Amino acid sequence: MKAVSRETVERAVRMYPNGTAAGRALGVSWLTLRTWCLRYGIELPNSRSRRKQDVGAESDAGAQGRAQGKERRRGNFGRRICRRKWS
Repeated sequence: MKAVSRETVERAVRMYPNGTAAGRALGVSWLTLRTWCLRYGIELPNSRSRRKQDVGAESDAGAQGRAQGKERRRGNFGRRICRRKWS
């Protein structure tokens, strides 16, 4: 694996909208870029965009409920869906 400085990784993460594009610019996969970001303590591009969206959604009552740990149920997860009788 090639050696990349912290400044190079920070610059790529700031310039590109997601980890795939930033990794491609550095010539590595997005998983390698993620490893470098975790090692150097750099926030990933996707995390940065999610944080910006969460800041804008704080006025939403549903977002406030989810922030307090109340999650909205989605679909049939955790329920028994198929009730066939096997012979």
